Amino acid sequence: MQRVTKKSLETQTTQLNEMLCRPTEMFASKVGEHPLIWNTDHIALDHNSYGYQLEEYLGNGSGTNNLTTRLTAKEMDAILRGMMKGVSLQKQASR
Repeated sequence: MQRVTKKSLETQTTQLNEMLCRPTEMFASKVGEHPLIWNTDHIALDHNSYGYQLEEYLGNGSGTNNLTTRLTAKEMDAILRGMMKGVSLQKQASR
């Protein structure tokens, strides 16, 4: 089995955003541009010393919605693969 890296999880998160027709970038504004504008509905991968977590941005100043708890890289890989498979199956069923 291939090692799960932060980069591979970020790639999967971008793919999930694309599959769901959501923004793939966290910010709508350019670097250094003011005011800072968040892309509403963007799903982001957060990482800290406790693990990985998926968050959905709700808009400027509105905060985030946690889609998962903190998980290991391997667990997050399984979650992302499952979410993408579910989206794929839903799209097939609606055709």
